[in-house]
Amino acid sequence: NSRHQLESPLRFMTLKTAFDMVDEKAQMQILDNLHEKLEEGQIHIANPTTWVIRACERRAEKFTAILQERKELKRQEREAAWAEAEQRPKKKSKAAAAPA
Repeated sequence: NSRHQLESPLRFMTLKTAFDMVDEKAQMQILDNLHEKLEEGQIHIANPTTWVIRACERRAEKFTAILQERKELKRQEREAAWAEAEQRPKKKSKAAAAPA
């Protein structure tokens, strides 16, 4: 709030829920990104609190999608390993191989 003349100041109590969706590193990246955009004059942000909330939501959605992709890949790897194990010929146990 003190660095830029914002039309509407950032409101921490409103941002808290959004910040809880992402880790501290992501929070700092989002705030740094806002700072850069304001300094460069790339965009006009009428409500920076809403902008930060949406940025947190997008970051959380991306993180969730990445976790789901990783989970799916692990599931596919397990299924492939099980299928491969089922196709291998089973070794006979020594007790079954010994003549009676």
